[in-house]
Amino acid sequence: TITSTLLDEPFQILPIPWLDTTTDTQKILPATPTGISFDMANFFGGMAFPFFSVVGSFLGLLITFIFNPLLHDAGVLTTWKEGNSTLQTMYANTVDFYLSFGIGISLAVAGIGIYQMITGMRARKKASFDKVSEVVKPSAPKGGIPRGDLKTWVTIAVYLGSSAFYIILCGFLLGWNWHGDGDGSGIGLFWVLIFFAVVYVPFISYVTARLEGLAGQVLALPMVKEAAFILSGYKGLDVWLLPIPLTHNYGVDCVQYRVAELLGCSFRSIWKMSLVGVPIIFVFSLIYGQFIWGLAPIPSAQYPYAQEMWDFAARNQCLVYSSTNEGYSPFMEAINPLYIGAGFGLGLLTYMTLAFFGLPVLLLYGTVKGLNQTMPQFVITQIAGAVFGRFVMARKFGPDRWRQYSVVLFAGFSCGVGLIMMFATGIKFLASSVYQLNY
Repeated sequence: TITSTLLDEPFQILPIPWLDTTTDTQKILPATPTGISFDMANFFGGMAFPFFSVVGSFLGLLITFIFNPLLHDAGVLTTWKEGNSTLQTMYANTVDFYLSFGIGISLAVAGIGIYQMITGMRARKKASFDKVSEVVKPSAPKGGIPRGDLKTWVTIAVYLGSSAFYIILCGFLLGWNWHGDGDGSGIGLFWVLIFFAVVYVPFISYVTARLEGLAGQVLALPMVKEAAFILSGYKGLDVWLLPIPLTHNYGVDCVQYRVAELLGCSFRSIWKMSLVGVPIIFVFSLIYGQFIWGLAPIPSAQYPYAQEMWDFAARNQCLVYSSTNEGYSPFMEAINPLYIGAGFGLGLLTYMTLAFFGLPVLLLYGTVKGLNQTMPQFVITQIAGAVFGRFVMARKFGPDRWRQYSVVLFAGFSCGVGLIMMFATGIKFLASSVYQLNY
């Protein structure tokens, strides 16, 4: 970032965001992305994350290393061509196979999550993340600390009021045309929004809240919003740009409130911070976003991460958006019920196999999720950190103490990186704000 103030193309000691070796390994591993990330945040994160979760993701990655060449030879991964980069390979594989296969894997993970919640509720005990994990109880002064809970009727009224506001806002933005350019077939977007507000969001939020406490996992049902928009019969891209928070999983937020309880903070402090902080962040995000956009074209060499990821993210987003287009849709073309069933069956089979041997729950989740196409660069660096922490640092400091140290190291490293980023960005901003005369 600092060298970009002096040079047309910034100088990089290590490639950003990763070293791509896909073209070097394409003869041995066709249609398989490979490489390594030099971002040490992944290394420290691997030490801090639950060990078996990282191991599971790595096992899933190894399985894809084996199956991708086989799928290519079988004529399934046909879009991939020699010379494709990591992101080009991943997009080609997504269209050919992994979009449908990933839906099946996600359905398997969702089913496993519901099963874990039901069995956990029956057993009335928490599932362990790892053998060394402990259930932390909140410490409170004598007499306790009021958490700041709202009455149930107030919570329900606020939720229903906000949901009604967003439904009315969506109708206003669409000109009260709930079918777009469609012929009026389908259930209509209005009833889809009602379904999200009344049925889906309360259900998914409650189940996730329970699952977070039992197994530390989030229940995510795949392609719910996409399927709902398709069934609504709406045609056009407008529906994807609507401010629809009705698909948000509020069960995830229970972790934040649990942290507040453990720290002895009132829930009202979170709400006050949101009321004060969100408007300030919103305004300054617009100001600095406009300023950053004016420094250099995006994507360009001045923004190496965006230059690498921009096209990939746009392709995937447009692929999903095409599901509500009239006529030919690449998204609908990529959906294959056979591949969905294969992903679902393989996910459940992997889970049952690992569960048969009594392996930790996060190894199950990590492996099943890893069967979907993952970014290998990050996983390899994370497994290196996990192995180093488990077999070097934990033996030196002891498992219990190391688990405490690893989180502090990860947080400290992240703060240090943030400070360096702010310093470098400040230099860039100052240099870009100075007008230099020719003489």
